[in-house]
Amino acid sequence: MTSVADFVAAAETARERVPGVAVDVAAGDLRVRVELIGEDVIATLRRGLFACEDVSADPAATIFAFESAASGVMPPKPPWPAQSFKGPRQEIPGFTDPPQLAVYDLEHSTLAFYDEDEGAGVQWFRDGTQMAPGEGGAPLRNLLRWSMGAHGAHMLHLATAGGVLIGGPGGAGKSTTSLNCAMAGLDFTSDDFSVVTLGERPTAHAVYACIKVTDAALELLPEIADFGEPAGRDWRGKHRFDLRSRITRSQEVRAIVLPELAAQTGVPKPLAPGEALRRLTGGSMMVMTGAMGRSLGVLRELLERLPAYTLDVGPDLERIPEVIAELGAARSAV
Repeated sequence: MTSVADFVAAAETARERVPGVAVDVAAGDLRVRVELIGEDVIATLRRGLFACEDVSADPAATIFAFESAASGVMPPKPPWPAQSFKGPRQEIPGFTDPPQLAVYDLEHSTLAFYDEDEGAGVQWFRDGTQMAPGEGGAPLRNLLRWSMGAHGAHMLHLATAGGVLIGGPGGAGKSTTSLNCAMAGLDFTSDDFSVVTLGERPTAHAVYACIKVTDAALELLPEIADFGEPAGRDWRGKHRFDLRSRITRSQEVRAIVLPELAAQTGVPKPLAPGEALRRLTGGSMMVMTGAMGRSLGVLRELLERLPAYTLDVGPDLERIPEVIAELGAARSAV
């Protein structure tokens, strides 16, 4: 039966034919090696990664990304039948839970396959110029989530600023709230996806360097353009900026906030853990595939250890960082 090792062998063959570059992403002491193979793959994915300055001699896992159009290398036949590419949420039946995980994207001819026991995974693109538009902002999201999650570092659909995890469905104000805090000088780790380790104190870590901003948010926070290097627009028309100069690689978190757009910024209102979990999973889980039980377990533990709040956020932007900073300074339960 075809294994991840066979996919890795194909990626390594591609690396012999076209340019490649290795970078590491980290969550505390955990390192994951990312091998980007092919000029288009490198150009699209490297910029979005908040990579370490050096490459570790001993990463916990290695993931490869290669494409066939330039290298001429095709992946091996996968270990599942062709009809498996019809499942919900782009998951492969039988490969939705560890140790082996896989997802596909027929529209963009992409396949990701990871094996926790081997500590290795591959993302294959038929054509590096035709990959899914979201890859530029959050590269290799599934492979990074699976590989880090196997070692206790869990990628969640949460922003992090001022010692607070910020969540909620699209349009709720998650990104604008976190970026407002960043522009106000609070520690900022992510506007969209954070990697969280539990440990003695829950801590959020940065793996992505690009942030996404709507026209309306950029009008409210024009200073973003002064600190971030423009990185084009995504498929939804949002501006992308490389904001790595303002990113705090890791920060302890002490609360969870679910913002709600309002006429003016209010005061935090306590939210029961069960209701907070329902709201967070309602939208967040739709962008997560594979190993769902593990992600839900981490969210439940976070909500047991950290207080959760709703927060009305309005155009009175100066008030928002004040509230977030107060919550982030509070002592959390262990």
